[in-house]
Amino acid sequence: MAKNYKNIASSILDHIGGAANISSLVHCATRLRFSLKNQSAADIEAIKAIDGVLTVVVSGGQFQVIIGNEVPEVFASINLLINSNSPGLEKHASQPTDADKKTIMGRLVETISGIFAPTLGAMCGAGLIKGLIAILLMTKVLDETSGTYIILYALSDALFYFLPILLGYSAAKTFGGNVFVSMVLGGALIHPAIRDVVSAGDPKQFMMFNLTLIDYGSSVLPIIFAAYLSSHVERILNQILPAAIKNFVGPMLAILIVGPLVFLLIGPTADFSSFYLATKYQALYALNPTIGGAVIGALWQPLVIFGLHWGFIPIIINDYATVKTSFLDPMTQIAVMGQTGAAFGILVKMLLNRDTKNAGLTASSTVSGVFGVTEPIIYGLTLPRKSPFIMGIIGSAAGGAVAGTLGVKGYTFGALGIFFLASTIPEEGIGASFYAAVFGIITAFSISAILTILTYRHKKS
Repeated sequence: MAKNYKNIASSILDHIGGAANISSLVHCATRLRFSLKNQSAADIEAIKAIDGVLTVVVSGGQFQVIIGNEVPEVFASINLLINSNSPGLEKHASQPTDADKKTIMGRLVETISGIFAPTLGAMCGAGLIKGLIAILLMTKVLDETSGTYIILYALSDALFYFLPILLGYSAAKTFGGNVFVSMVLGGALIHPAIRDVVSAGDPKQFMMFNLTLIDYGSSVLPIIFAAYLSSHVERILNQILPAAIKNFVGPMLAILIVGPLVFLLIGPTADFSSFYLATKYQALYALNPTIGGAVIGALWQPLVIFGLHWGFIPIIINDYATVKTSFLDPMTQIAVMGQTGAAFGILVKMLLNRDTKNAGLTASSTVSGVFGVTEPIIYGLTLPRKSPFIMGIIGSAAGGAVAGTLGVKGYTFGALGIFFLASTIPEEGIGASFYAAVFGIITAFSISAILTILTYRHKKS
């Protein structure tokens, strides 16, 4: 039977303190992420008890309601209820709210989430197409000179090519700026006139200042900083400009003020910082890939629990943008397979105990993990049972160590679960990285499953 998303949404609103208690709401793959004015007004236990809610996590300054794969439907229903009952929700400045009391880490996590969450679905889809193209090229089904390849390549690469524009939109929404001003700034970074100068290597000046020639295609940090600065410039301009002209003079001045700073200061600084970060991170992994892989494999799913995994997304994207590969990205998916293996172990114990009532839900959650989404597994299966979650971490650490030792690398971002294997195939075809990923998956899944079967005592409900 299909779930009544309106009833779920209404129940969440009732127990979260009502629509007036919500400062902002976004969602990711499986979670509703609320910023509440007063978190004490939310009844956590009552929300957990709602049919359709897996659990609640309060972390990083956010009130996170874990729904699972049906979160978009619940999110849409909540928005409909908010818009119909309480249009134009505002934060009351007369008294401090919980959202105003967030720690620096909490604000950082919320900011990263707000910027990247809207793009990740499309990014994963584009990544899967890139993986499909790699397989078709490898098997000689597709030729690089064909029109089919050109169209598929454009579809898979457009998001990454125009990433500064897309992030300009989501960053402006997050920082409260004009989305179109930030998109213009992002577009300028990848404009053909700029890229032609970079390709030619011909030194240029802006007024009296030398320009640093940088290709900003697929870049992340420059547009985020530009959108942040632009949002503050816009607020100042809106306060001082007459109402009759501010709607068009304001954006013009914001572009003219922030734009040159992007090319002269923000872009070069961010480029240097990101390249330094990427190379040092790669150097750390190169120092001991076995330990590095084990640590990443073990930590990834605990970070997911607290919603702190968002902080790693810019590093992964940055690695692809600068050094064109990432060892961290495959490790995150190997960790996913570790928890999926633990879920499979629970399923085996349920079947051995003839618990068909719970086996169906466990099987669907396990399949979800195979395709890269582990929140239903973590919050519905392994974490409540404690020991399977720990066994999943142990298996993930072992899988990460194996993959790191064998030299796993990702070549495209976005593929989740079992599909991430395609992202470990470089243009020249299947090689060591692919086999490292396969052995990492097998190790993580099998060790987690075996340890769970051996240690978990299932009680039929």
